[in-house]
Amino acid sequence: MNDSKNEMSKCITYIIAFSILFTGIFVFFANIHPLIIFDADDWLFASYTRRATPIWGDWNPTRILPETFMSLCSMVGIILFKPFTNDYIGSLAIAYALAVSVFVLLYFVFFISRISKTVGLRIYEEVGILGIAVLYHFLIYNVKARDNLHMFAEANVTCMFFYVIPAVLNSILVLHFLNNEPDIFSKENIPVNSLRVLAIYLAINSNMFQSIILVSFVGETLLEKILFHREKSLKLFLKKNAIWFLTLICWMVSLVYEVNGGRADDLSNKDFGKNMLLCIRSLKSLLFERINRTFLLTSVLFVLTGVVAYLIKRKKEEKDSAYLNLIIRCIICGAVTLVYLILLCAKTSPDYMKRSGVLFGIMFYLLLAVMTSFAYTVSEIKLAFLIVPLIFYIIFNETVNDERMYKYVNSASHPERLCVEIDNDIINQILKAEEEGKSEVTVFVPVYDMEENWPVATYVSDFMSDTLYRHGITKDWMKIYISPSKNMNRKYHMKIKS
Repeated sequence: MNDSKNEMSKCITYIIAFSILFTGIFVFFANIHPLIIFDADDWLFASYTRRATPIWGDWNPTRILPETFMSLCSMVGIILFKPFTNDYIGSLAIAYALAVSVFVLLYFVFFISRISKTVGLRIYEEVGILGIAVLYHFLIYNVKARDNLHMFAEANVTCMFFYVIPAVLNSILVLHFLNNEPDIFSKENIPVNSLRVLAIYLAINSNMFQSIILVSFVGETLLEKILFHREKSLKLFLKKNAIWFLTLICWMVSLVYEVNGGRADDLSNKDFGKNMLLCIRSLKSLLFERINRTFLLTSVLFVLTGVVAYLIKRKKEEKDSAYLNLIIRCIICGAVTLVYLILLCAKTSPDYMKRSGVLFGIMFYLLLAVMTSFAYTVSEIKLAFLIVPLIFYIIFNETVNDERMYKYVNSASHPERLCVEIDNDIINQILKAEEEGKSEVTVFVPVYDMEENWPVATYVSDFMSDTLYRHGITKDWMKIYISPSKNMNRKYHMKIKS
């Protein structure tokens, strides 16, 4: 009877904790920093569709997850939310925020679950560790008065789908597969295994910068098995580890497609050695200038206390071995991810090393090691939990209740309200022309000093026409001509670029 009550109490605690977490994440991405489409990429991929299989010679041959999921979310916004809000841009923003929030919530569910299973936490300890872990993801790059990044930040809405969601999905799979090695050909778990296959396929075919998160883990797992777990026969070894081999094969095929894609040719950089140095300098700058000092100091403290707690414990148990094993795996996978990203960024562009979406894999393994170490300390030294609420309050104050501001999720660094006003102005110009029976319209947009007037680029016209027509905003496909006008800058009190 008591066990039943304890389980019920535990379940209720989980529901309350994760409901609060989801609400906070959703409010952040739907209200505090809403995901408003604004630049040419956003208008293109809001409705862009492609095959859910690799396309040989395409611009991004295997970028399947982001290029199918963003347009799917757009349709959800149009069908489910627009009839109630009567707000086209706002409905898309709600759908995008919902998608990102669900992925982030699942990430944290798997994150704390893996830590708890590794070191053995009580329910109140799980909630406390989870709270600090969540704040850490938003504190990590919080160093400036404005334009700060966090773990789930990117340049625009498109990049949220192209970098953040793939990174989160790959990380979720790592957390799921840690100490959980499914037999992919088992007849008992066909429904679950089918979802695993889908998730792996989408994770690999999402983004070359993100798939390494999963692949580094898979490679480390296979190497460990080859070295320490010898099976009776090669056939049995291959069968038991089929999921890892299939993942690596899928990744290698994806790389072959990407190397022969249009974007690879466009980004291929001949100055590889110089770019390597620039990537390393970016990492140095990240460590000494862009990482929050409170995060850095407390992370070092958490790891040291975890290591000390492990070393002073005389009688080692299963959880102690599990803790040490996880830390070692995080170090190996993090190092492999780091080297891979340096090489890839040197081959493409060193600027990628400055993006939080690209660095996600490195920071994921770092945070997993840091929070597992702290959780291990709390599980071993019971009184250590006394300082958890205090640490939470200190980090909460620096992360949330501080004057520092996060970067807006758009390429122009406009407040989201201004993006909405400009978007609606553009749409109203198009709808007015359609009401007048015109099939062509010159749309006035603000003047920007970037090439081709980026972010509201002059070539956005067809993207805008396609998206508005596919989403049913215009009755027919309109021929749009983009005309940058300083009057638009004056209208919205924007600086007029020379």
